[in-house]
Amino acid sequence: MGPNLNIKWGHAALSKSSDRIESGFDNRVAQRRSSFWFAFAGFVLELATLGVFFTWTYPANRATHNWTVAPANWEQLRMQWEYSHAVNALLAFAALCSVIVAALKD
Repeated sequence: MGPNLNIKWGHAALSKSSDRIESGFDNRVAQRRSSFWFAFAGFVLELATLGVFFTWTYPANRATHNWTVAPANWEQLRMQWEYSHAVNALLAFAALCSVIVAALKD
């Protein structure tokens, strides 16, 4: 009865430690998965800055020949240009924050 009891206790101890190892592994995988999504969000936000640039900023630059010519609707183009820069600044800041969170979580 003595040796059999030791085997059961030994098996229980190994089982508990392997459960702890597996749960620790699961936590790290889940943590890395959330880090991935924060990094991916930063990437998508940076792509959005390119979208904003080529949709609103670049056409205003082209219409004004890089602000050397003042077309008839230059005030509207200037507002479009300024708002696109403001939106790009917010998107770039959000991307930076997202990547920082991803780096700190990993």
